[in-house]
Amino acid sequence: MSINERLRLVIEYQKMSIKAFAEEMDIPLRTLHNYLSGERDPNTPFLSKIALRLNINLNWLLIEKGELNILSTDERTLSSEELELLNHFNSCSNDIKRKVMVAINAIASDEKS
Repeated sequence: MSINERLRLVIEYQKMSIKAFAEEMDIPLRTLHNYLSGERDPNTPFLSKIALRLNINLNWLLIEKGELNILSTDERTLSSEELELLNHFNSCSNDIKRKVMVAINAIASDEKS
């Protein structure tokens, strides 16, 4: 499998549109299309950003070794409901994520009162 095919799998795994993925990774949509079509190979900073922001195994992304996703010990103990919530959150735009965080912080503050 080529790197552009693995990149497509990451986008599908994240349940994001190509446009949303480009926005999340802070790259021009045209650049992402070039990566996905194989016209250009993704650069190292871009691949590192994917690995760090989306918890994707960089070895898998580069050379298809290991699993796509890296799970920390804490993530392995999340319930299916929590994982679903995180997946929905991860598929949102940065603007929506900020709004969700404001709302959650407000709710948490109210519960403490």
